[in-house]
Amino acid sequence: MIIDEAKSLSYFVGTYIRDNKYPDMRGSIFLVFKRNNTKDYNNYINSIKLNAFYNNISYYDEDNNNDVLMFTVPYSFVEEYQHFINSRYSKFSNVYKFKIIDFHNINNFNHPMAILIKIFNKDPLYKKELENKLSVYDDGTILNSVKIPDELELYDAIDLKEETYG
Repeated sequence: MIIDEAKSLSYFVGTYIRDNKYPDMRGSIFLVFKRNNTKDYNNYINSIKLNAFYNNISYYDEDNNNDVLMFTVPYSFVEEYQHFINSRYSKFSNVYKFKIIDFHNINNFNHPMAILIKIFNKDPLYKKELENKLSVYDDGTILNSVKIPDELELYDAIDLKEETYG
């Protein structure tokens, strides 16, 4: 997978679901790389442009010295992409959850990103922990107890500004 390869490269900046230069392009993923005019970098960029999901759209962001490449979301992940757009993390398929866990190299519950497992699975202990944090206390006495409805996710909705390049 392109993102798996890219994340280990020092010139990988990030992945975005929107781009201000192409505001009408939905269902796309934008990969951003810090331009590095070396042979290895140019070979890598040229090789990922051969990917079947590359949209033949790329540009150079001169202000930030970044190369931006647009890819179509593979059909097999369109539903997962929509769950992400709608901030419905617990709706991700188990296959997709495992891909994300693998991508972040989460191999134990002490890993800084292990919270994703709790979020994806709406872990009841994590939910209770959040409810306790959100409740109002005065000298240990609960003044206002918070109950998170079961239909809510255990993480914030995505911020399109953060998910948009440019």
